[in-house]
Amino acid sequence: MNYPPEKNNPSSVLVVDDHMMTREGLKKMLETTNDFRIISQAKDGFECINKILNLKPDIAFIDVNLPKKNGIQVLENIKKKESITKVILYSNFISPNHYAKALKYKVDGILLKECDWTETLTCLKNVFDGKQYVSPLCKKLSIPILEFNENLKNEDAKRLNKLTEKERLILKLISEQHTSIEISKILFNSKKTIENIRYRICKKLEIFGPNSLTIFALKNKDLFV
Repeated sequence: MNYPPEKNNPSSVLVVDDHMMTREGLKKMLETTNDFRIISQAKDGFECINKILNLKPDIAFIDVNLPKKNGIQVLENIKKKESITKVILYSNFISPNHYAKALKYKVDGILLKECDWTETLTCLKNVFDGKQYVSPLCKKLSIPILEFNENLKNEDAKRLNKLTEKERLILKLISEQHTSIEISKILFNSKKTIENIRYRICKKLEIFGPNSLTIFALKNKDLFV
């Protein structure tokens, strides 16, 4: 699609936010250009998905922090259904975790609500040209944290190499939130044996304190194969 659209053929837009004033404000801003036709609004994730699938708007402006299903879950859902609607996610703050998931699910645009109208138009131009647009400020805030977390993950992977096969298996079961009693039944060991192995794992990984092993296991559950 060429941008801007022809005046007599404005692009259809769905505005999604749980605050009516925000929806109305965005609607008025988009309609000032005469390039957009707001075909509907939605206030939660379920309503958003239904309207995207039924109305098939050209673009959906979706707040990340929606009730019922958040913007990331909506994005994942409609991308799996191969919807033709292009998605621009926006929020006051997009966490590094949401940022990474949005990119994973091939979001078309990411904007912060504090951006000005010029940046919004730049985002629209890129999205309509088939290019992904991500707010520079969002990149600046998220990428260093994601890189730091990735480095931590790599360090954790190295530490896991210290464990025996059985210790890794027990850690995997812990990551699945099994208790020591449940693990003892699965592996046909006594509860005391499992607790001793848990202590040995903590010592090898150099992690101590209440629930520290469970926290480590949950954080790194994708590393257990």
